[in-house]
Amino acid sequence: MSSPFVAVANPPIKGAEASVANDGWWPDVNCEKLREDARLDGTVTPPRLLLAVEEAMLSVNRELVDWQAAQVALGYASLADVPATQLGGQSVKLKHYLRAIQSHVQSQLASAYRDIDTLPDGAGKESRVRSALEIRQDSLDTRTRHAIADLQGLPRVIAELL
Repeated sequence: MSSPFVAVANPPIKGAEASVANDGWWPDVNCEKLREDARLDGTVTPPRLLLAVEEAMLSVNRELVDWQAAQVALGYASLADVPATQLGGQSVKLKHYLRAIQSHVQSQLASAYRDIDTLPDGAGKESRVRSALEIRQDSLDTRTRHAIADLQGLPRVIAELL
């Protein structure tokens, strides 16, 4: 008879994870803060988190390249300089950018860990767990899309009648 085993890994020691430097226009991303905000435990190792953050930054920055160019043409030296409503003393545009990064990272990790052989056996549990993981990843991808649209001041949904 097998017994259930749940592995829990502690997060890295505080101060052990550095920020990932961005291109100078977009803000740097603090991996420790992202880990805390996304409630990631130590099963996501610092090197894996670093790769996920870098991939998220590359993807989001690439998607926003035209918007960034328009802001630079208007004379804004960084995202922090772009006029925006402040919330908690911070630009909402900065908050949207960091939310896009966090959601993208979480989506990547959900996808990466979906294939780990920890799915329950029997009674159709595997399909329910896989379905829940797919729904979570879709939700995170939607959050990323919304954050990118919000940052640019665009509507979240574009619908067209055929």
